[in-house]
Amino acid sequence: MINTDSDRSTRMILSLPDRGISELRDITSFSYVSDCMALANPFSAEVRDPDSHWSSRIRRGDRIDVYLSNPDVNQGQYTRKLTGRIKDMEQDNRAGTGRVLRITGADLGYHLIKDFGPLGFALSRTTYEQLMKTVIHPSWGFAGVRWGDSNGLNRQIKLGRKQKLLQVTATGLVPLQYIGIEPGETVSAVLLEVAKFDGKLLNVSADGYLQAWNPNYNREPAYMFHYYAADESARSRNNMQSVRVTSTSDGIFSRYTCCGEVLIQLQTTINPKDPHPGRKIGRADLVLNSQNAVEVRAGQRQRKLSAGDKEILPYFSQKNYVDTEQFDSKRAQINAEWSAQQALFAAWSYEWESPYHQQNGVWFESDQMTSLCDYVNYDDTYDPPKRIVGNYWIYRVELHWDKDHGGGTKFKAGKPGLLSAPAVGLGGLTKYDLEILRKSREQPTT
Repeated sequence: MINTDSDRSTRMILSLPDRGISELRDITSFSYVSDCMALANPFSAEVRDPDSHWSSRIRRGDRIDVYLSNPDVNQGQYTRKLTGRIKDMEQDNRAGTGRVLRITGADLGYHLIKDFGPLGFALSRTTYEQLMKTVIHPSWGFAGVRWGDSNGLNRQIKLGRKQKLLQVTATGLVPLQYIGIEPGETVSAVLLEVAKFDGKLLNVSADGYLQAWNPNYNREPAYMFHYYAADESARSRNNMQSVRVTSTSDGIFSRYTCCGEVLIQLQTTINPKDPHPGRKIGRADLVLNSQNAVEVRAGQRQRKLSAGDKEILPYFSQKNYVDTEQFDSKRAQINAEWSAQQALFAAWSYEWESPYHQQNGVWFESDQMTSLCDYVNYDDTYDPPKRIVGNYWIYRVELHWDKDHGGGTKFKAGKPGLLSAPAVGLGGLTKYDLEILRKSREQPTT
């Protein structure tokens, strides 16, 4: 495993092309966060500025490109990490240490979180991909929209590798009936709410694209980490610090039931024995199967565990919720399964630190698979609990550095497989099925 003190030499490069600044020099400390599940990933840098050279040339709101460089990664070439905006600037005049300029900012997702969107904005009979394109204001600087396994290209950019042709694995043609922005509702709130219709994550790529995507877990691990107890002979292999495992029962239920509602229906499709003919139901169950593995199952009307199955918790609990946007049973089923998957993912996390920014010449980054061999801690998702050994998905890293103490990386990882787009489950008549049915009944018989 090749890690050297060159991590102390990791450099952040800030470029402001609109200001004609190719490299903002004399950075004495920095922090960079890559969270592939979040919008507005932050960064910060402290710059020596004794004669106000930089303070007089840049200002809050400026477009900024963030790069990192390390001698052991890509022969020290600059690697683009973020395209964003400067949020805050602080000019600090210190006695004894000189004048410094602190810059903090975030990727272009900052616009989506900050902007409340125009009142009266409305789209009908559109798609999620078109919605994403429509809400982006030209002045924000987005390069465009990507859909499908779009983060695959983003991973290549952030690792500084040769970029391959983007392979789009989904069309983005998720039908939406009506989308509007209400007072007090941000653009990000609208996009995130609608993303769950098709079980998608939302982020902004290093090169400024707004992305709706799902993780690809079918990859070899990019890193390997070991953690042995202090009294074990293999402890010399330890390359992790400050390990923390957290789990919670909050948000975890045995059954998730999503109730949609269709207010206007064709009389010919109404079941006279159904007291709620417009209600569309989706059900998802969380169970521990006979192999002590977690399963997200499409739930049947009458819930019954198979032989050898256990409840996900030592007791039964259920969540019933209404989502009026689910206009057919298929979409309600997707919503229920996505809710169960997200809850299971959020209920367990693994955190640790490393004194380095890379491993074997590969930048530490989010949306990467890693091999964990932890022979100290246990995962209590299971009954009985299991060792934390296997491949896990890193969804957040924070790289930090300062000139006096060097740097390091903080990691957050979760279980793989849980944020894949759910397959359409129970089925039912969609609005298109109903339209075909209506037209067929209007046609004269021969």
